Amino acid sequence: MGGEEGSSVCGKCKEEITGQAMKAKDTLYHAEGCFVCLTCSTDLRNVAVYCKDGQLYCEKDYKTNFVPKCAKCMEYILEVSGLIINYSYSVSSLSIYRLSTDV
Repeated sequence: MGGEEGSSVCGKCKEEITGQAMKAKDTLYHAEGCFVCLTCSTDLRNVAVYCKDGQLYCEKDYKTNFVPKCAKCMEYILEVSGLIINYSYSVSSLSIYRLSTDV
């Protein structure tokens, strides 16, 4: 991502861009004022940018809004994990127990 020169339409305000622009997911945005997190309005020019349904988010708000948390440790689940009876668990929180059938 970086500044681009030329003339295009901003993905947020839909107005023409005639100077610096930022690009995310093949969409251009005005570098100032439009390339911001939808939730908190943080300037996204120098941080990780996340896109969901055509909207831009900072990492914190993307995780808060779209990434599930482990039902045990409450950490964000950023890897393939298990879904057990409608609760999500991180791999590190899963434990496997062998039940004895001996009486």
